Amino acid sequence: MIAQGEWQGARRAAHKLCGSAGIYGFGALGCAAAALEEILIASESDPDVGARANIRAKLDEMYTEANRAALETR
Repeated sequence: MIAQGEWQGARRAAHKLCGSAGIYGFGALGCAAAALEEILIASESDPDVGARANIRAKLDEMYTEANRAALETR
């Protein structure tokens, strides 16, 4: 979604992931998703260069936490 510039869809997905991660006990992933949601809300429909860098950083953090969660559930 983010690669295609679907900012509202990405915000909704981050919101859902935040809730789901919390329910399943993956707090760090949920916090990263919540932070991404906040960045997307603050930047509205077209994030500037700084917001896009923050989005990329949160996506990297979420990827790391998702991998950690996957390893924990094995």
